[in-house]
Amino acid sequence: MIIIKNLSKSYKTKFKNNLVFEKVNLSIKEGDKIALIGRNGAGKSTFLRLLGGVESCEFGQIKTNNKISWPIGSKEGFHPLLTARENVTFISKIYLGNDIKELIKKIKFVENFAEIGQFFDKPYRNISSGMKT
Repeated sequence: MIIIKNLSKSYKTKFKNNLVFEKVNLSIKEGDKIALIGRNGAGKSTFLRLLGGVESCEFGQIKTNNKISWPIGSKEGFHPLLTARENVTFISKIYLGNDIKELIKKIKFVENFAEIGQFFDKPYRNISSGMKT
């Protein structure tokens, strides 16, 4: 169950406070399927980042008795605020669970394969498109 109460989010820009959504209330029961539909800039990705705990809300609460994570398959699949190492760790945990030896092995493989050196530990959004590839 996911319960969202009075969730509000806005971003401060140079000129104004841009309200994305205000006082959203929603309950999602286990087994429910939902779709987020809206025009570009409507707040779909922001809503998912809030649910995944990647961003925090200004007002309101998101309560759950389940684990919620950043959705894979969104754009490039990597979250821009996490480092490449953190993204690889997150995705590896989805497929490998919490087997530390296997996780370390997989992360080391990707780090060596990527050949991006120190940028493996920099925020993903700050690396070049060539390094992302």
